[in-house]
This record gives sequence, C-alpha cells and structure tokens, in this order.
Amino acid sequence: MTMDRYAVIWTRTTGQPVKLADMVLNDQQLRITRTDEAMAAGLPGVSMLHDLAGLQQIVYARGDTQRLPPQLQALIPPRDPHNLQRLLLGKLLAREVQIAGMKPLDQEWHMLTFAGHGGIGHLDVFKSDAHALQYYGQVARPAIDAQSGAAMWSAFRRLALDIASQQDEDLVMDTLGPTPAVSGFVPKLVVPIRLVNGVWEGAMGDAAAGATPAVVKLETYPGLVALEELAYAVHRKAGIATPKTWAVTLTHAQEPVRMLAVERFDRTGDGRPIPVESLFSLLRTGNPRAYGSTTDGSMEKLGEVLSLPGLLSDPVAAKRDLYRRFVLAILTGNGDLHTENIALQGGAGSAALTPVFDPAPMRAYRHFRKNHNLLSALPFGGIGGYFQHGEAGYNDYVDGKLTPPDLGKRLVDFGVTLGLSRPSCKDELTQLLACTADYADEVRQILDVIPTAERKPMQPDSAGFLRTLGDVRLAVAASYALPGRGRRVQ
Repeated sequence: MTMDRYAVIWTRTTGQPVKLADMVLNDQQLRITRTDEAMAAGLPGVSMLHDLAGLQQIVYARGDTQRLPPQLQALIPPRDPHNLQRLLLGKLLAREVQIAGMKPLDQEWHMLTFAGHGGIGHLDVFKSDAHALQYYGQVARPAIDAQSGAAMWSAFRRLALDIASQQDEDLVMDTLGPTPAVSGFVPKLVVPIRLVNGVWEGAMGDAAAGATPAVVKLETYPGLVALEELAYAVHRKAGIATPKTWAVTLTHAQEPVRMLAVERFDRTGDGRPIPVESLFSLLRTGNPRAYGSTTDGSMEKLGEVLSLPGLLSDPVAAKRDLYRRFVLAILTGNGDLHTENIALQGGAGSAALTPVFDPAPMRAYRHFRKNHNLLSALPFGGIGGYFQHGEAGYNDYVDGKLTPPDLGKRLVDFGVTLGLSRPSCKDELTQLLACTADYADEVRQILDVIPTAERKPMQPDSAGFLRTLGDVRLAVAASYALPGRGRRVQ
C-alpha cells in the first residue's frame, strides 16, 4: 500500500491567485475538497456539474481505467506512447523523478503536479501551496526573437518527424520547459507569441510582458495549416465565434516550418483565466461508465447536455450555434467534431459555447487513419459516428465511403431534436450552403500548390476529398431526398 499523495488546485479567475481545492490520492481513491473560502466566494470549481450540485468534496474511486478525472486529464498530454508532448514531458519529469514502472494513474499524477498549470481553462495544479506561490511570483521569461524562435520550431518539427538529434531535443525542452497539454492528434504547444504590427514571425515572449497567449499547431500533413486556416475563415464568414489565427512559414537551415497560431479564448484582456470544460468532460463526469471516449454518445446527446437546467445562460442560442457548427463541419470535411472539440466557457449558469477550435478538414487525409474519413465523429439520426453500434442502436454510413443521399433531411431532423423548427433548419442549410459555395475551389487551390517535395509520405487525397465535398453538398441540398444508395468514394 502506498502512502497518501497530496496536491493542490489554485486559480486566478479573480485576478489574484486563490487556492481552490486540496487533493489526496491513494490506492483506493482520489479525493478533491474545495476550500471553505472558495465555496464562500462562489469560485468556479473542477466541473460545472459539481458547481450546479453545490458539491464541496468529490471522491473518485480508483477503478480499472486508472484515469484522472477528465478536467485534470485535459491538463496533461493524451495517454499515447507516440504523443510528442507526452514524450517531452516524460523526459523533463525524469530529471526530477523516475516514473517508469509506476501504475498509469500514478505516472499521470506526477505529470499533473509537474506541468498541470497555465493550461486551457482556470485550473492550476501544483505539488503544494508553496509551489503555487512560487509559480505565480516568478519573473517573466526572457523574450525569444524570431530567429531563435525559428530554430526552436524547426527542432520541434524534427522531433515530430522523429528525425531529431539530441541537440534538437535539448533545445526544445530547455526553451519551453514543462508546458501544459492541448488535446488532439497533431503536435501543438501552449505558448505566448510576440506579434509585430499584428504579424507573427515565430517570436515568443511572456503573456505578462504583452505577448499574446496562443496555441501553436505544427503542420505534419502537407497543406493542413492552409486548410485549417481556410476552415476558420469559413466559420467567421458564417458569423460563428472564431479566434484570431496566424499562419506562418518559417525557414531554418533551409527547412520550411509551417505552423498555425490560434489566440487563446480562455483568457480575458487582462490575462485572467476563463473556465473551460469540454462536453466530453461533462458527459464523463455525469456518467463515467457510458462515456469513456470522445466518440461515445451522439449529437442528440449533446443537445441534452446543452439543455441541462441552470447550466447555460442561453441554451436555445447555444443549440442553434451547435447545429450551425455541425452542419459546417460536414460541409467542410471535418469529420473530427467529437466531444472534446466542443466546449463551454464561463461558470455554471453563465456558460456558453467557446469559439470554434480545431476545425481542420481531416477528410482530405483519409488514407492515414480511420477517423480522418468520418462523415461525423458522433452519430446523428442513426448515421455516422465512429462505432457501428451506438447508444441509439445500429449506425449506418460509419466508414465514410458512402454519402447518405438523404443527408439534408437527416440534418433537418437532427435540428428538430435540438428544438429548432423545420423551416429554420432548412434556412440554416441554405445559408451555410451559400457560405461554402466557393469552398471546394479554395481547397483545390491550396492542394494544387503543395510543393512536390512535401507531398510524401502524408500527401492528401485531393481528388477523393474534392469528390466527397461535392457529394456532401448535393446530398445536403436535397433536404428531403428519398432514401437510396449513397455514392461510393474511391
């Protein structure tokens, strides 16, 4: 039997560091107890669901999954042996403690207390109160100019491609230190970036010194940065809340490094964190047995979450917003809109959907992973999703090779389950089809200019993706098409 391990959660939602909770981990359970002061002040806790219930103490039994609660799991890299952020964090942590051989949950506890602060949302985890005060009191890191930044980002790219030297690895770890995690398959980092006249050229700084808090995504698939920036532009055009983005190509040692920086929406203008909780976190908190992965559930279930009494400030507007985002995801080829890519921000009672994030049209890269060519990551109306058998029964059109000919009708039916009227759903489809009228041409222009040297081994399926976009538009436009066979994408 191991001894109890202790940690603390702090937050800066008020503008000043405040202790939020104590944590105790042992062989039987993880216990989180909010401080009396945090409860009295009404500070946002670990989960919006806990806040709605007025819970001061939450106890998680250590089961077979050996996982942290989803709100804390989100602060460390995914449990994937090939995840670059996790590999770097493990090597940095090894300078202080050896976690090899520990149970998975114990390993992640060490990762959490080592690097689980400054991440997305308002929760900062530390080993002790003293470590928290030291973190909040530290001086700003020295700024990194564009030239030095290019060297670091180039080294990070080589790490992602598994062609890095030990010098590259040391440069990245020594420059960044322990950084909080961001979910997703593509390598990305949470770092403040320095803009010059609104343009980012690779320089980094400190948010306290005026740098812009951002998430920087590295291009590992040729053309992905330009495609994702296009997807953001389409969402802006549709009037959906979207963060600022900066696409940049740096050159170091004659190697191009393409990245997309996205301004963090979980910080106020004066740097205070805004609570953020994914719908996966809410689902798993409410029913951990039923929602073990980000593709469990359905789009209809997400509508139920947004309808929870007392959770959102305007659930009707949120469900209409969800509907529009989902339709755009289908029209732009983003089949990866799972429950961790949809989140709420704010406190319980005042929450709303966050701005759009990770709208990458991954169906362009269908050959590399099954989940890159999904009609939708979550089923709706008995079709789509990652699994053939979902919570509502058998799902058709799972593998992405067929486009349902009655897709528009099914989208209208889904909108009705969210409380929208059929005429308003059809109006939304008409508007979003118009908004994406030039999308396929813009995609073609991006894919056509990918340098030949960069097309292998992860080149997009340009012809197949463009054909799919056309099939989807036709099927959506025919909102009340008769059932029939879909069109197979080769």
